[in-house]
Amino acid sequence: LSTGTSSPFELTIKEYINSIAITAGSSYNLISLIKKHGFLDSSIWLIGSIYNHILQDPHLYSDDFSLYKPIAYSCGKYAQLPLRDQAARYFAESNGRCNSMSFGGIRSSQSQEFIQKYSSICPAKRLVDMTEVISTIMWALLHSPESMNGADILVDGAFHLK
Repeated sequence: LSTGTSSPFELTIKEYINSIAITAGSSYNLISLIKKHGFLDSSIWLIGSIYNHILQDPHLYSDDFSLYKPIAYSCGKYAQLPLRDQAARYFAESNGRCNSMSFGGIRSSQSQEFIQKYSSICPAKRLVDMTEVISTIMWALLHSPESMNGADILVDGAFHLK
């Protein structure tokens, strides 16, 4: 989050590119290393965000725009989607697959004000609990069908539909 900004475009170009490099770059690096080392039959799960499906609501972070989540975050998360799709297609030939999970707000140490704001606009009226994150990851790794490939599992209490 950037402080003291009133626009999602306050980052310098270098900050924007670095942000995307961290998010999409790490996913690209993972996929390329799996290919390089010949683990083509792997099951890859990328962790995304609902902000690869919707834009952030700036009022969620502050009423006066003193705190704003830059657009680079959504761009980096969105860039994972074509990486996932390309990897799903590429690894499928070797019985591998690539999927993603996109989580909504995960309850951790947020302020009570943020929790209330988020809960008031989320159809489920709450943030995602960490136990739900863990159980989703465990299901994906241990029980998801082998034919699931190129999918994005949304765990957000329908926040993306608000």
